[in-house]
Amino acid sequence: MRSKLEQFKRIFKIGRIVAVDFRRRPPHGSSCHVDTYCTALARTFLKGGTLVFGRGYPQACAGGNYFFSRALPKREVEDFYLEEEKSFGSRAACRGFLSALPRLPEKLRDQYLVLEEFTGSKKVSVLLFLVDPAQAGRLLGLLAFKRFYRSEILPGQPACVSLFAPLSKKGPHLNLIDHYDREYQGRQGGEKLWPEDKLLLSLSYQDFQEILSNMEKSFYGASETGPEPAPFEAV
Repeated sequence: MRSKLEQFKRIFKIGRIVAVDFRRRPPHGSSCHVDTYCTALARTFLKGGTLVFGRGYPQACAGGNYFFSRALPKREVEDFYLEEEKSFGSRAACRGFLSALPRLPEKLRDQYLVLEEFTGSKKVSVLLFLVDPAQAGRLLGLLAFKRFYRSEILPGQPACVSLFAPLSKKGPHLNLIDHYDREYQGRQGGEKLWPEDKLLLSLSYQDFQEILSNMEKSFYGASETGPEPAPFEAV
């Protein structure tokens, strides 16, 4: 697996991959963090290491508390998006947004959430990739090599839902990294944590295995067999 992983990183020019796991017990010697999920995810991409969120996931973001623990009533979350974040101009639009988002499976709600760099040494729940559109297109093409998958992009979806979306939607998840997450949560010490030319792709562990299996068979991966470029008249 590790040799395949290194080959994958080399072909796609991808750096750190973040693994997300849900566990009944935290890693030995770890401590739990009170943070926002999106900034924790950005820091893991930047610096590696291991971040652990405890049962119930109490943290500083109203949306994160709602998506992961339902600690806030739905009305309070609507108020947050309408009055503080100002993402929507009506309660009906906000409710449509909340109903369309992936939902954390109930069986995972009381488990520890662990973020760490993926080394290929063990099976995990979800893998996240910080990629540009060209990389995302190739990876989704590889995943659809044997079985077609539909990828959905929802307007305004927060970065934190990418931590569990493949487990809810049973397929790949594309996340543009919401403007609020980039410009507010993602601005730390005057610096932006999220590169403006990148988006998030999250996959289940099984889907990533499928990509690795198809990597040398498809033109989207390592195969150099493909159609000749169509000629065009210079403008």
